Parts: sequence; C-alpha cells; structure tokens
Amino acid sequence: MDKAQLISQYEAGTIGKQQLGQLRRMVLEPLIEKILSSSVQDACDWLDDKKSKLCTKKIAAAVGYDIKPVNVRQSFKPELVSCQKKLKKRGVIVTDSKTTKEIGDENARDFLEFMDLRLCNKSYRWPINNKGQLYRKAIWAYFLDLPVVDVKNTPEMLSRNEDVKNMLSSVDVKIVEGKVKTLDHSSEAALDEVLNNMTSRSISTLRQQLKEVREKVSFEREEKKRLAEENEELLKKVAFYEQKDKALISGSGVASLKKAGVH
Repeated sequence: MDKAQLISQYEAGTIGKQQLGQLRRMVLEPLIEKILSSSVQDACDWLDDKKSKLCTKKIAAAVGYDIKPVNVRQSFKPELVSCQKKLKKRGVIVTDSKTTKEIGDENARDFLEFMDLRLCNKSYRWPINNKGQLYRKAIWAYFLDLPVVDVKNTPEMLSRNEDVKNMLSSVDVKIVEGKVKTLDHSSEAALDEVLNNMTSRSISTLRQQLKEVREKVSFEREEKKRLAEENEELLKKVAFYEQKDKALISGSGVASLKKAGVH
C-alpha cells in the first residue's frame, strides 16, 4: 500500500495500527535524510536544548499523524540512534546525551501520564489477562501505539519502578472491584503464559546442558593433565633405563649409573 492510500485511510479513520506505523515511517525516513543532509546550523535546530540528541518532540511534530514523542523514541529507536551517530561524526552533536537512569525516569513519567489520562476517561476499556488482572503487555503496546502482537516483552520498568508498580497495582484493584471497564485479552495472555513457560523450560534445559558440558570439559582437562604427568613420568623412566642399558653395554658400571640419575 502506498503513502497516498495510507493517508486516505488515516483521514477516513479506518487505518489500522500496523498501517499507521507504516505511514509514520514513510514520513520519518525522508525527514531523517533531510536532517542529515542539512547544514550544521539547520541540523542543530532538530536537537534538544542540551544539543545532546535529537528532540523527539520536534520529530513527532514534523511527522504528524498523531505520533507522540514516546512513540518516536520507542518505535523508531534504531533510526534515531543511527542518525545521532552520524550527527556526532559531523560535529552537530557535541555534548553527552542523557544517562540511562535519566532516560528510564523520563519513560516512567511518560507512562504514568499515559495511565493517568486513561484513568480520567471513564469509558476507557482496560485490557485484562486470563487471571482477571491488567494485561501488562497490552497496556505497554497501547502506550507505544503498537499492535499487541508486535510487542515481544515488557520493560523492567513495569516491575521495578515503584511508582509504575503502584499505578499498575491500583488499576488491578479497580478491575477487581469493577470500577473500570475492561477488554478481554485472556486468550492472548494465556498463549503468552504458555510460550513463556516453554521458553523458561528451554532456558532451564540449556543451562543444564551447559553445566554438563562445562563439567565434561573440566573433567577432560583434569584427565589430560593427569595423562600428561604420567607421560612425563614414563619418559623419565624410559630415559633412565636407556642410560642404564648404555652403561651396562659400555661396562662403565655403577659410577655411570649414578651419573645417569640412579638414586
């Protein structure tokens, strides 16, 4: 499907998430090429206030089609990273970017804002899993504005950031108490659970196999060392008896044997 068709679907309100992602990419890619081919001064206009990285707010505004800064960061991360590396080489980006912690804190704030907005919307339907709880993978997909099937894993932030954990738990309680509307995702969640269990078992099996291989290698290493020591000892004995035979043949007697190393 070409860009014009996707735009028509967007304007008609019939575009799907996957097609919307394609449309945004069609706009983003030439925009990045434009930034890279711009003068240093013009390229700097696309950076954040610290001149440390591309400003996702500016990128989102230029791309349009309801894309948000978080969508730019999450969905088009490889493109942004590649562009920023090239801008650094050109000397456009000259300062260090945010630390991992700063990025994590920013993502957490964006996600909490996303959740707050939906809690304020009484008609919003929260995705639930096969256990009647908030389906974390689905809500993360909605946050990224991606189809659920395109999200393989949820970030550690959902289970480690205290504010995010508390927010998710509060939604769980509202779901149980029937205070919010829900959308059934039990079949997808059950499939995820099966796949996760299969993956866990596979990892466990591989770890056991790795342990066995390491033990085998360790045993073989020790065995090789032992055989090397035995071989060295045998070589010494062979050398001794060869010297002994030479001594006996030459008739030099006991003195020659002592010289050969007899103790």
